[in-house]
Amino acid sequence: MPDLYQAVAAEVASITPDKVILRVMKTGGGFGRRASPDADIIVEAVATARALGWKAPVKVQWTREDDMRAGRYRPAFVHKLKAALDEKGELIALRDTVVGQSIAKGTLFEQGLVREGVDRLSVEGIQNQPYAVPNLRVDLTTTYSPVTVLWWRAVGSTHTAYALESFIDEIAHAAGKDTVEFRLAMLKDKPRHAAVLKLAAEKAGWSLPAPAERHRGIALAESFRSYVAQVAEISIDRAGRPKVHRVVCAVDCGGRRHWVRSRRNHEVAIDAKPGKGCRRQLRRLRRAQDRRDAKSGGLHRQVHCSTYRGWRARRAANRTCRGERLLQCNRQARSRPALLKVRK
Repeated sequence: MPDLYQAVAAEVASITPDKVILRVMKTGGGFGRRASPDADIIVEAVATARALGWKAPVKVQWTREDDMRAGRYRPAFVHKLKAALDEKGELIALRDTVVGQSIAKGTLFEQGLVREGVDRLSVEGIQNQPYAVPNLRVDLTTTYSPVTVLWWRAVGSTHTAYALESFIDEIAHAAGKDTVEFRLAMLKDKPRHAAVLKLAAEKAGWSLPAPAERHRGIALAESFRSYVAQVAEISIDRAGRPKVHRVVCAVDCGGRRHWVRSRRNHEVAIDAKPGKGCRRQLRRLRRAQDRRDAKSGGLHRQVHCSTYRGWRARRAANRTCRGERLLQCNRQARSRPALLKVRK
């Protein structure tokens, strides 16, 4: 956000923005952290330089402990979902009550992102969900917390897609229907959603019985005009721990804005994300069972790699297995999905 950072730097330095030269460096891995509405890192650098009387250049570098404790967090959300089925087992009503902290409220982004008290980032992915439901209601209660929050990659869809797709499975089971067919029946006006769902199911062998002691699950989501369906094949060991054996991923990379310039880059990204997602979810489940991850006196106990119990690659390798990668590149409207080489 160069324009914002330039203006903030000028305000802290008590000069006009035209006297501030901001050189934007090429970097990656920010995942939204760089789009901070209060420009906190810029403020630190300029305020420090001013305190020194502008006598020397200043470099701001947070310690790992500072970053773990004072960095921005993804807001926590709770979803309470209800549904109604008719006598044919078709979904006729869906309600999602969402409770969580707003990212935009109280910031410079509030004017553009908050309408009538609703932060669209909080309901992103559920208010525009693809299924044809005659009666849809989404309620939002915005909470306040002193914990500083910011977006994380897909923003609202990171939690709304998980909540909705998990619940769609429960509804399908209650209706006594196959989860793929149940979804397809509500996607007649959403051909791109239906296409990736059908492709993922086909390549995963959805119509065939799963191997002994294994279970399959499927999910569908759209975010930033990209459409993704995934089938995960898992098992549960004697200790109750999940193990992911195979993930089949079908991706429609979106419209003109997301044209694939480097197919190999997309192959690598699609190949890696299921494993990363599985590790994150398993890590969340583990944290939920581990109360030592709680705060102490308002401060996080996890402040460095020695106390942050992250999943190591050697451990995650036993729980994830790369599967088939299905990529659809929409350079032309008539393009077809392509099945890429399978890595075992």
